[in-house]
Amino acid sequence: MRMFIRKLTTLALASGTAVGGSLLVGGNAANAAAAEPNQGAFVIKDQSCAGPNPNGGFLFTNDTHIVVTPSGNIKLTCHFDGPPAKETVNRRGFLCFALKKPTYDSHFVYTKSGQGTLTCHIKAE
Repeated sequence: MRMFIRKLTTLALASGTAVGGSLLVGGNAANAAAAEPNQGAFVIKDQSCAGPNPNGGFLFTNDTHIVVTPSGNIKLTCHFDGPPAKETVNRRGFLCFALKKPTYDSHFVYTKSGQGTLTCHIKAE
């Protein structure tokens, strides 16, 4: 899947059969660069996020949290409220991109009650 994003937009993308679809998050990359040594982490909140609905289709949320540490580590978290599912989905190790950096250090959980969480960790190079 290809997407064209404005120059100042970050992108987190997780895809593959492990989660049964794709997950997207948008944010402001210009602000993410503000994390500097000895200055603390930079946090981006309330960005758009879309993820697979275990019942079919996609879920959408703005309940997101991206943390960029001074050392360059990145953690992306998205929370979903959706319809109940037949069973809990718990997947790890799928490809995820955050701020244009790939990782397989990823986790997606969607409960029977319809609560979902996506987390991706990217270590600095």
